[in-house]
Amino acid sequence: MSFPLLLLVSLVAGLVGAMTGMGGGVVLIPALTFFGMDIKRAIAISIVSVIATSSGSAAAYVRDHITNLKVGMFLEMFTMLGALAGAGITVAASERPLYLLRGRDRSPANRRNRRGARPRRTRRRRAARDSPRLRASHRSHAA
Repeated sequence: MSFPLLLLVSLVAGLVGAMTGMGGGVVLIPALTFFGMDIKRAIAISIVSVIATSSGSAAAYVRDHITNLKVGMFLEMFTMLGALAGAGITVAASERPLYLLRGRDRSPANRRNRRGARPRRTRRRRAARDSPRLRASHRSHAA
């Protein structure tokens, strides 16, 4: 992967991570795997970069008195345990489940965006729309 391309992907990941609070891994891991990097290496690089992004963003938020430090420190203890467990599982797992887990959270949204944001018609809605009583009341109001 070329240095300018890596720099661009990193800048976009940092920007998205700092603005949304999701971490840059949402952008970084798919981009790195798209450009041919092994998924385990991409996950490890993403975690290191998210630490830097989170630290910078957190410093700005603490400075502006936006954060609740007591809640943040409490949550930090348990997210640290989850991170250690997740890292252990990632190292032990084969690559296929990792690709599936990374794609699973995006695929329903992608299908919905391709179809368009139309509400689904349920049987109850269709039945209510097609009922004779509803059609009769609509005709009487229209007349």
